[in-house]
Amino acid sequence: MKFQDKTRTITSVKAKAPFILALRWSDGSRAELDLTALLRDKAFKSLRDPGKFTAARVGEWGHGVAWPSGAELSAETRCSCCSLSTPLREPGRPTLASGHHNVQVGG
Repeated sequence: MKFQDKTRTITSVKAKAPFILALRWSDGSRAELDLTALLRDKAFKSLRDPGKFTAARVGEWGHGVAWPSGAELSAETRCSCCSLSTPLREPGRPTLASGHHNVQVGG
């Protein structure tokens, strides 16, 4: 991973129906992330409500996505259970669609 990959942050997040997040990073790259499979996990049960899912916002310091329920998704998440509904605009960047997920639920 390049240094710039470690320092880029999420600058905007927009929830789209059904269960897709449109993300933009500080380097200008963008992607739409389909969280349908991730929301099957009981830890994310509250986000299955479309009204609650659409309350997604950029997390603290731009290092993830957060919801008022306390659910968080790290910007470094590598979700094997998530898929990109549109590819990152910049080829060669690591994607959120491979590897393992690193999620936190506040409480």
